Amino acid sequence: DGSNDGTGPTSYYVLQGTSMACPFAAGMCALLIQEKPGATPTQIRNGLIEFASSAGAPNNDVGHGLFDAILSINNVVPVEFTWFDLE
Repeated sequence: DGSNDGTGPTSYYVLQGTSMACPFAAGMCALLIQEKPGATPTQIRNGLIEFASSAGAPNNDVGHGLFDAILSINNVVPVEFTWFDLE
């Protein structure tokens, strides 16, 4: 049974809420850090929020929506530091 509404086999469950969202968000953060190692924590956070499906209209039901890994990876631009020799 391919249903995703919780009526499928007993080994398949549909869950929601922050307990389910946190591992997914952590995985997205890890993916962005791997792909953009120079990105700051703020850039990672903003990249996740800015390119989510409801980024323009977050609400109490879905927050900022579903993450879009491809958009986030393609649009998060790490800060480039220029080191100066102070000697």
